[in-house]
Amino acid sequence: MKGRDVARYYYFCASLPLLQFESEPPFSETQFLVLAAQHLTPEDRAVLLAALDEREETDHPLVLRIREWMKGVHNNLALLRGQRLGVNGLSWTRGMVDGYYAERVKSVFQHESPTGKQDAYDRMVWEFLEECGAGHAFDLESLIVYALKLRLLAARAERTEERGSDIFDRVFQHLRTQDIVEKLPFGERQ
Repeated sequence: MKGRDVARYYYFCASLPLLQFESEPPFSETQFLVLAAQHLTPEDRAVLLAALDEREETDHPLVLRIREWMKGVHNNLALLRGQRLGVNGLSWTRGMVDGYYAERVKSVFQHESPTGKQDAYDRMVWEFLEECGAGHAFDLESLIVYALKLRLLAARAERTEERGSDIFDRVFQHLRTQDIVEKLPFGERQ
């Protein structure tokens, strides 16, 4: 069966553009899923969709591994955020906290700026996905990793200085319409 899977997805996988951490996504997640739907079996499509939506049930080993890793990372991030705020972060965790992820997550928090932290987090996720994809070239697992990398690149592309400024301006305008800015100690002076 495994050999047939490799043969089945060889041409589709080979036709996909290479994804690199610093690059723009070559197409949207939706476009990728439309392409994948043309090549994958219904069962494999369901697994791919489950990889992209944790609310979907699956017993696929790679998807379960990725979910477990992400949960461990997020739990450790919650603990570190709690420590920084002087509160117990356990209330923000899901399930048990595994110290296995602690050092990797601490390295993310060593960055001073939010942008540096986000970039380090993204790089950590990318490297984990690279590990997951090792040994998989033209199979469903390689497509799962590809889809998750594509999602990560899309999120990174959304985080631009211009977009951040636009969001800040909208929030600031909303606060002004609520007379909140004027009540702040540094608010606008007439």
